[in-house]
Order: sequence, then structure tokens, then C-alpha cells
Amino acid sequence: MIDSYVCIDTGNSGTKIVYSFPKTGKIHSILMSSALTEVSSERIENKLRRSNWIGQPNPEQQAWIRISHENIAVGGFAEEFDPEDYRTKPKYENALYKILAAIGVIIQTNRISKRKQLKIKLGLLLPWDEYRTQELLVEELKRLSSEFEFRGQKIRVKIQDCICYPEGGGIASSRIKQEQAGWFKKQRLGILMLGDRNCTALYFEQGKLKDGASPLIGFSFLLDQIIKDTPYLLSQEKSKKNISNAIFQGIDLAKKWTTKSDGCGRPLWQEISSIKDLATAKNENLRKAEVEDIDKAITTYSTEWEHKLSKLIQEVFPDPLTELNVGGGALLFYEPFIKEYFNYDFAPSVNSNPAPINYGSNGYTPVVNSAGMVEEVAKTLDLRSNTDALLALPIRFVDVCCLIQSLIDDNERLNRQKRSSERKKKVAAVVVEE
Repeated sequence: MIDSYVCIDTGNSGTKIVYSFPKTGKIHSILMSSALTEVSSERIENKLRRSNWIGQPNPEQQAWIRISHENIAVGGFAEEFDPEDYRTKPKYENALYKILAAIGVIIQTNRISKRKQLKIKLGLLLPWDEYRTQELLVEELKRLSSEFEFRGQKIRVKIQDCICYPEGGGIASSRIKQEQAGWFKKQRLGILMLGDRNCTALYFEQGKLKDGASPLIGFSFLLDQIIKDTPYLLSQEKSKKNISNAIFQGIDLAKKWTTKSDGCGRPLWQEISSIKDLATAKNENLRKAEVEDIDKAITTYSTEWEHKLSKLIQEVFPDPLTELNVGGGALLFYEPFIKEYFNYDFAPSVNSNPAPINYGSNGYTPVVNSAGMVEEVAKTLDLRSNTDALLALPIRFVDVCCLIQSLIDDNERLNRQKRSSERKKKVAAVVVEE
């Protein structure tokens, strides 16, 4: 008997967690920082003693686990200890600790009895290249989850089943559910996930996963280059977060005011107030020069990253696809490029049918935004927003939310089959007695 469904995406922009208890059926979400660092017991005790919390912080705000004799701070709590940059290292090992912390957060948030061994069905999303090492991850996860400590509390979990999908697999499962297996087997379906650490491309043909790739060309590496070329930004606290927020606010503004964007929908960065606010100089001429430098850096590296994406698309996808689904937190940033490359406006839902952008081109590929599930996920997880920039949050949760729905559907189908089999056995027993 399953106590809880838990699905986790341990992405670099944040650990996305969704879970559900079969008795209620409601899907809950948690977003944690992706930060992670090993820290001594003494440093944790000192930090807690000096903390300015009034009352009790939420478990996800003060998360750490203890395995053997090692303490690992996770999420926002890890950020207080100057965490290491793990982006270029394999994700699956660090994912172990994030998954255990996520389970601890769920248990403490819902005040599950310390004596209870929680039985869960787990779903995980991994980059394509690490998806093939899933057996190592699952085996170690089952061993460690049998007993560990979370924030000083002993946690006992039994992972009854663990399903690993490559990033984008949740979106693919949603499209199969929407259109059924017969449709899926006829498609040359592409999934393109535009993430913070890596971008993942998956190609399905005749109902099978034929190819994939997850190069380290995520949005955070683009930001690194922008900051490197604008050294005055380095002096700003949390400069990467500042410029990321400014860029997405600019995208939102450019969509509302055509005078703030070029003909293809890319913002004119010098005209965007949030970009201007990044300048540090007080002198008007110096401030103007800084804004021009920022504009040039964003434009230059956006073009370079579009070239990297083009290479990924050409490597993994055949020409033509019958449909492309795009997702991931950086989707809004790359939207003009995707529209140009595939000559197609985004379909907001699978039932809509937008026309090709340029009728005079040689062809087009139908493009669907996150399996048409963004609004439904926003409603399910109560992440609704009136701004496109903040809509990036439900976009980031679509893949993992589709995955948990797939797990729930599969389990319900098995239960129906079991009940049907039991009824047939009872009927057969009555017939034999007669």
C-alpha cells in the first residue's frame, strides 16, 4: 500500500518537489534552492544559535540531513554556508542528498509520526546522460532512505517503487495520455527542455525514445558570461539573481510594449528599466555606458547560445518533426528564437492550432508549450500569476507535475485491474460451488 507519491526534479534553478497522499488526491508543491554543502555539526549549531528566526522556520528553509557522520545542508540553509558550485559535476550524486532532504521536508511539513515508516512511490527526472546511470542512483537511494536524520529527527522510508525519466519525460507522458498510444506511435516527436544547468533534447519515433542529449549549455552559464563581460556587476550582491530577474522583467515588458522589442520579440535591452537599474555609476554618461555594455553582453551571448541550441537541435532531431514540445524555466527567454527556428507560434494548448509565422518559408514544425499544461499546472499547484515573467514558475513545474500524474494514473489502473481480477475470481468460485 502506497502512503505517498513523490516526484522530484533536482534542477540547478531549484529543486522542484511535488507529492500527493492517495487518501486526499491533492497534489502539493515545494520549491527549494539547489544549493548543497557539507558542514560540521558545530557550524550548524552555531548558525542555529545565532539565527534570527522568530518562531519555527518551515523545514525547507532550514534543511539539513545527517548520513553516517556527515552533515549536508540543503537548499536555502546551505546558502548560508558558502556552498560549492556543482553545475559541471554529475547531478545524480548530489541528487541523492536533495531527494532525502525533500522526503524529510514532506514528513515534517505534514507532521507524519516519527514511528511510521513512510512507503512511497518515487519519480525522478534526470539529464539524458545521467538517466542511463539511474540504477546506481536508485540502489543507493533505497539504502540511504531506510534510515537517516533530517534536522535531528530520524527518518525511516521505504521506497516501494522508483521511476526515473529523462528530463522532458513527464511532458512526453502527458502528450501520450492526451492523444493515446496510437497517435504517439505515428509521431516524430521532439521534446526540448531549456534549463538552468543544461538543455535536454529527446527524440521519439514510432513510440520509442530514439535519441537524446543534455549538454551543459543552460541559462546560468549564459549569465556567467554576461557578468564576466560587465565587471561592475560583479560587485553587486547576488548579481546573477539580479540580472536574471532584470532579464525576465524585461521580457515581460517587451511583450506588453512593442516599442520595447525588435520585430521578432526580443527586448531592446537599453530601453528596459530593470536593465537600466543594474547600472552602478551615478554619473549620467558613465551610467549610460554601463547600460550599453549590459545590452551588448546580453545580445552577444544570446546569439552565441542560440547557436549552441541550433547545434543541439540539429544533432538530435530529424527534419522534419511532426511536433515539438518545449519547456523549462528559460523558455520565455528563448521563445523568439524557437519561433523563428521552427517558423511557428507557440500553441498555448494542444487543442489550439496557430498558423505558421512565415507562409513564404520552406516549412514549419508545430510547437506546443509544455504539452499545453502550463495553466492546468498553475491551477493545480496554486501558482497562478498575472505576469508572463512569473509564469516561468509553473513552466518549471510542468515536467515533474506531469510525471506525478503519470505515476498516480498507473497505480490507479493497476488497482482497477486488481479489483476486476478479484471480482472474476469470486464469480468463478460461486459458479464452482453451484
